[in-house]
Amino acid sequence: MNSETYSEAILSGRGEYLLVDDFDHERTMDFQDGYGWGEQEKEIVWQGVGGKPVSLYAALLAVIDEWIGNHLKFITGTGVMHHTSR
Repeated sequence: MNSETYSEAILSGRGEYLLVDDFDHERTMDFQDGYGWGEQEKEIVWQGVGGKPVSLYAALLAVIDEWIGNHLKFITGTGVMHHTSR
């Protein structure tokens, strides 16, 4: 292998990147509609994290975690401890 081929192989993929933009207000609200959140909850999330996809995902996980913990507590009748991302 000559040095030119070696150099091109090392640089392969270095110029690629993934652009992740924040959602605008409308898209953030639409995203949250898919999970049945009310207008008040959606606005609280918007004020708290804006349209950052990773933060919206974290908020969703926190809600799911709380829901699971509450249902386990109800089903088992115990004070099940659960992790929250808040």
